[in-house]
Amino acid sequence: MNRHSGKILLLVTALMLLSTVKTLAQASYANYNWFFGNSVYSMQFNRPNLNVSLDSIYKSPPFGSFGNATATEPETGNLLFYTDGQYVYDASFQLMDGIIAGNPTFLLNADVNKNQNTAIISMPGNNQQYIIFTNTPGGAINYSIVDMSQPGNAVFPQPNLGSVTVFNQSIPASTANASQAMLALAKGDLSGYWLITVDQGSNVYKVLDINGANPAGWSEQAYTLGTVTLNAAHLSFSDRVDKIAVAPASPNTNVQLLDFDRMTGVLSFDTEILNSGFADQATEAVYDVEWSPDGSKLYISRYGGIANTADVLQFDFNLPAGSSLLSVLPAPVFGSYGLQRGPDNNIYHLYQEFNGGPLVVGRIRDADSVAAQVQYDPTVFASQNINGYQFPATLPPRQVSLSVDFTYAGTCSNSPTTFYPLISPPADRVYWDFGDGGNSTQLAPIYTYASGGTYSVMLIAELNNQTDTVTKAINITQFDLQLILPADTVACQCELPKYGPTCTAFSVTAQANNALAGTTYLWSNGDTGPTLTPDSAGYYYVVATDPTTGCTAYAGVNVQEYGATDQRANVWYFGQNAGIDFNPPATNALSDSQMDAPEGCTAVSDRNGVVLFYTDGDQVFVKDKVTGVHSLLDTGLGGDPGSSQSVIAVPFPNDETQYYIFTTQEAG
Repeated sequence: MNRHSGKILLLVTALMLLSTVKTLAQASYANYNWFFGNSVYSMQFNRPNLNVSLDSIYKSPPFGSFGNATATEPETGNLLFYTDGQYVYDASFQLMDGIIAGNPTFLLNADVNKNQNTAIISMPGNNQQYIIFTNTPGGAINYSIVDMSQPGNAVFPQPNLGSVTVFNQSIPASTANASQAMLALAKGDLSGYWLITVDQGSNVYKVLDINGANPAGWSEQAYTLGTVTLNAAHLSFSDRVDKIAVAPASPNTNVQLLDFDRMTGVLSFDTEILNSGFADQATEAVYDVEWSPDGSKLYISRYGGIANTADVLQFDFNLPAGSSLLSVLPAPVFGSYGLQRGPDNNIYHLYQEFNGGPLVVGRIRDADSVAAQVQYDPTVFASQNINGYQFPATLPPRQVSLSVDFTYAGTCSNSPTTFYPLISPPADRVYWDFGDGGNSTQLAPIYTYASGGTYSVMLIAELNNQTDTVTKAINITQFDLQLILPADTVACQCELPKYGPTCTAFSVTAQANNALAGTTYLWSNGDTGPTLTPDSAGYYYVVATDPTTGCTAYAGVNVQEYGATDQRANVWYFGQNAGIDFNPPATNALSDSQMDAPEGCTAVSDRNGVVLFYTDGDQVFVKDKVTGVHSLLDTGLGGDPGSSQSVIAVPFPNDETQYYIFTTQEAG
């Protein structure tokens, strides 16, 4: 027996509201898209299992082979744009509005041959705008702005594709004479960002405090650290140990380790990794470094380039200082280049096995393990030539303004109360406290209160480790009516009026406990009162309504015909007033639909094969079971009738009188 507060409730929600994740490790999707290398290939990490794939459909050269960056919306995983420090491409994989090929005024001015030539951040206080920092040929750091609130190349009703609105501006406070390395990090409280560079041929590290949207308010602090002067190839940060590893391009120079305070921006010298310097090339010694997920291991990409000396070496912080670096490759290679940890916590590796060979992707598994237990996959993508030396920089975490509210339906005890969250942007996870000791982590839970009263209901939403809370008092009316019906019953053929009045008509009566005088009953076939007199086999339900409170309860019974095989099917409504009835004895074409659906639609039938409602994602139509008359129930659901999968309908758990309608949102 079930109860509900209305006969059929249609819940309309956007599919993107259901984009939840299970763990904090998956809280941000900012590094799920990697666009890099001068080829048609890009890498995507696919939810929910983070399987990595190599895509060759959308990306087209020209694109730089060295430093680059990809901007992915952290809350959704949607691609925003990607850049090689010269060109910027939007999510339609064409040059972003504002970029003009061949015109330096309308191109970014990074040195495209530098290892970390670009970095991207969200504009503090405005998540619709993004700052691209460029590491220029002369070592100065400039900035450009991408405005995603601009339509750009989008054609209505496409979502905005953005425009580059500001190009290559100098930063008043910056005195950088940057080497190849440049790193953007979020502040500890997500109120802004830090941009870290290393001056060429020095031990001077500069930290730019990006404390707002106005570059005139930014400030710089310089730190002279350690005794080693170098040209830095790459900077890598571990948020588990709050350390930065510095990869030296300079020959015979050890990897440097720095401590970094994300709240204050203070850099301090920690140590250097002994015997990590090499003399493979005069300008390239260590190409890159990357941390293991737990920060206990550091992987060092030895550039090589001669006599197959290139390698990936592990430094284990759990071993005594001065311990040997251990290779994790099956054998040395000609050239070893970029290293980057993916959202799957594997470390990906770009390398050349032999001189002139393809630039391919390898993978380090179990990166937190000691070197002997690390697993290395030499060809993740079957030796496809990525033609790139470095993986992309991605967006650091950002502050999100969470809006949290909820509504609910059903205010009677012993009956389902359904809670609907109103959360923007969509949350990673939610927690409900129903005020009576009950709780749930479901997005839109259905809960039953045992007794009437006033309950303080709290919803907590979490996104990227940020939380917001809303609490509301809801009043639940005491309601004790219980309906009892057998789940199944059997009627003889002669008892069913469908075959003519050959014997006493079949009936079944619902037992109503705790019913008040004046309680009304309505059966799904139109019968009134507690007794059902069906004309044929099928499933029937009754709704009982309390005359005082308006609370309702329902119960259902399946009437079977003795000795008969009862086959039921569904009715489809689709296209322009078209439909098909698949119920026996024969499939029939229908033309009574009131819907004109050029693309996606859905039709829902009950257990008896009778259509309940149908929709194109914008309008909902119902068909009266008794009269057969079609009527418009509601409109403006928010779906796009032009979408091939504009709408689906799902019944409430354990309640087939209520349905969720999920729609894809209209663009624009």
